[in-house]
Amino acid sequence: MNYLKLILLSMCIATCYYALTISAIGIAAAGKIFWWFQWKDNFDFYHISQNFVGIGLAALIPAFLVHSYEPSKKWLSISIVILASMLFHGNINYIPLDPNGFVRFF
Repeated sequence: MNYLKLILLSMCIATCYYALTISAIGIAAAGKIFWWFQWKDNFDFYHISQNFVGIGLAALIPAFLVHSYEPSKKWLSISIVILASMLFHGNINYIPLDPNGFVRFF
């Protein structure tokens, strides 16, 4: 039963992490993270840095939740969160739990 709770917690955290990263990517696409600094010469570097900061900040929340609620099995929980998040990102226009999401992710 303990592992079932761990899997459910990890799937919930993965769903929240998916929503946070999608919103971070959307905000970066809108150009609203570094609003005080407009990089005109190299827009690609500017866009990649916005995604890096947004997704990095979004990753702190799942890491804190896993560390707080499952300190003894944190590596298993983080592995489940990462795999489930990859599955959700790969299935952005498909059924959420389609196994082909891993292939589409890469």
